Amino acid sequence: MTNLTLGTLIKIEKDKIGWTSTQLAEKLNISRQWLCDIEAGRGTPSLELLSKLDDIFPKAQIFQTYKKSIR
Repeated sequence: MTNLTLGTLIKIEKDKIGWTSTQLAEKLNISRQWLCDIEAGRGTPSLELLSKLDDIFPKAQIFQTYKKSIR
């Protein structure tokens, strides 16, 4: 999964397990709107949020994808 934005990767992983944005936002303890902003590239997630995403989607390597996108 190279050249994917962080938001796209989150959407793909969320869809793989059949979760809505609301369900994922609840798991992350953030608002659905904030999650949608991150997915659309309008928000920058905290390191804590990236860590939570890695815990939920361990095979996706979300933190590594994010690091590459900010270089």
